[in-house]
Amino acid sequence: MKIYLVRHTEYENPKNIYAVWLPFKLSKLGKRHAKTVAEYLAKKCEIGVPITASPIERCQETAKYIAKQTKSKIETDKRLIEVYSPGLQGKTIPGKNDYIFEEGDPKRERRTKIRVRMLSIFNEKIKEGKDCILVSHGDPIVTLYYHLSHLKLLRFLWNPKNPNLIMKGEIVEIDIENGEVIKVERIKLW
Repeated sequence: MKIYLVRHTEYENPKNIYAVWLPFKLSKLGKRHAKTVAEYLAKKCEIGVPITASPIERCQETAKYIAKQTKSKIETDKRLIEVYSPGLQGKTIPGKNDYIFEEGDPKRERRTKIRVRMLSIFNEKIKEGKDCILVSHGDPIVTLYYHLSHLKLLRFLWNPKNPNLIMKGEIVEIDIENGEVIKVERIKLW
């Protein structure tokens, strides 16, 4: 079986603020990229492949493009939600070293908690035994990717020099046999 991890595509953010849980819609470019993701997955997956998405608007929108191409239904699961970071939401993103600023929110959800919730849904999907698509956000996907790839989680995940950063335009394809992860591959789409 295969599990695909999809990060939402680009969203409108004219004020350049931390979106966190805000309901931002996809940008024009984000919509084009969501179509690209959907077309790719339509070629790889069976019709009706289960899709589970974060409840936040940008993930729901991305999932709708995929669902249309794969003739699938979307379930919503809060375990796929963006990192809880109330000290950042709505604040202006600094122009330099924003990845350091992000880690400074004292109320920011800890990565151990992110890993636990992502593994919870991931393992649940493995037990179901069917190919599926999970649509989430950068931090949850990167945290799960690090865990599945047996990599040490860095303090500053979003440092542009981090080679294991799952950037926009990538899907993580995970092969599972007999309930065990046998391959974790990053697929670059743009």
